[in-house]
Amino acid sequence: MTRLDDNKATRLIIERVFSLGEMHEINRVIRFYGKKRVIAVLCNLTYLDLKTLNFISKLFDEPVEDFKCHQKKQSRQRFWNL
Repeated sequence: MTRLDDNKATRLIIERVFSLGEMHEINRVIRFYGKKRVIAVLCNLTYLDLKTLNFISKLFDEPVEDFKCHQKKQSRQRFWNL
């Protein structure tokens, strides 16, 4: 963690906090990077689980169609996502 650069690892930090973090951590990331930058990074991620994608969509009032991970879904769904 001490060698992690905030600017170089922006995508990694935002993706991990939104996927695995709690609400106070998410709010801290939004304050640190700014809402506009966070939305831009999240929209360009190629994978987000459905729960996280729906949460982000509602949180920022963005349609799920605007997210690259929604547009590039796996053609073959995994068997546990029935």
